[in-house]
Amino acid sequence: TRRVWFRFISSTDSIIDQGTGSAFASGNILQLIRAVATSPAMSNSLHAQSKSPVEWFISVCRALGLTPSLLHNNTNIINYLNAMGQVPFDPPNVGGWPTDEAWLNISSMQARLAFSKYIVAQANLRSINALPATDARISYLADLFGVAAWSGRTKSVFRTSLADPAELVLIAINAPEYVVNA
Repeated sequence: TRRVWFRFISSTDSIIDQGTGSAFASGNILQLIRAVATSPAMSNSLHAQSKSPVEWFISVCRALGLTPSLLHNNTNIINYLNAMGQVPFDPPNVGGWPTDEAWLNISSMQARLAFSKYIVAQANLRSINALPATDARISYLADLFGVAAWSGRTKSVFRTSLADPAELVLIAINAPEYVVNA
């Protein structure tokens, strides 16, 4: 149960109650997943996890309707992921890549910003451009990227760029609310 929790939910140690902790005692994976998914710890924001570079990239592409293999000069994708520290199928050791906060550093952030510009330059932003340059765009971006709510601080940054859809998307995909899975 702890391994499943650590791998898929949070790298922070959870307080797993007796029912959840023994959910896999019978070897039934469905029972384990059901117990973890319905655990009260699931709704605790302390168990949020940072998206790995590959998770971040794929989720951005899905939200923007982009197919990674069709991006211009897709050799750049590997270069950006390498700069962020995660090249698919090339983990640093048999244990795989680091988790969580390992992806939150200045080097990774700079690479993510450059990668963001590369991705957004190829995205069709007509749906955002069709909205009035108001808070409606901010709400739309929350829905588009699956963010429950933007913080007041993030909203204030959005408001400086309401007239520029590309800049709004750049802010959204690099905002703490998006980079960290809640």
